[in-house]
Amino acid sequence: VEAVEHLGRRLDVVVVQQDREEAHVLLGRLHRGLLRSADLQGLAGVLALAVDPKDAEHVIAATTEGLYERGIAADQEPEWVLRRPNIHASVIVTRSGNAVRFYASEWGVGVFQSSNGKTWSAVGTGFPTTNTGRIALAAQPANPRVVYALVATTSGALLGVYRLDLGTSTWKKLTNPPVVL
Repeated sequence: VEAVEHLGRRLDVVVVQQDREEAHVLLGRLHRGLLRSADLQGLAGVLALAVDPKDAEHVIAATTEGLYERGIAADQEPEWVLRRPNIHASVIVTRSGNAVRFYASEWGVGVFQSSNGKTWSAVGTGFPTTNTGRIALAAQPANPRVVYALVATTSGALLGVYRLDLGTSTWKKLTNPPVVL
């Protein structure tokens, strides 16, 4: 069992190896129990998960087939709904007071935001649009109005690290990113 911090809440991560082709991941301490890989049924190529800090049943999954939202259906069973098609490599969630905001990156396209996980819009101006590949996202826990994007080229080299200050809504390339990220 490995502990992971998620917005100040500890999640226990357990990887159970069943055979050479399949591993199951269990995330603990969610309201209705564990979020198991079985809960990801129907989702292919899960690359990242973001758990809503106000509602542990509300999860966004970045996958190789799209961006999915998990909620509880009318029959009280979990369900995944496709919200954006195409490869999404990263998804994070921030919270400031009662306001929750999700950010997701679409491979080769850019960064999108949502306040509810259902509707998404591009965030900020000045994001690179040429030779852009995978995009990984992060936010400052103490300042959720600052979002970072590590952007790779289509060949996998570092294109740059970009910072979005929501006050200005402009992505700015960091001039001296750390050598080791």
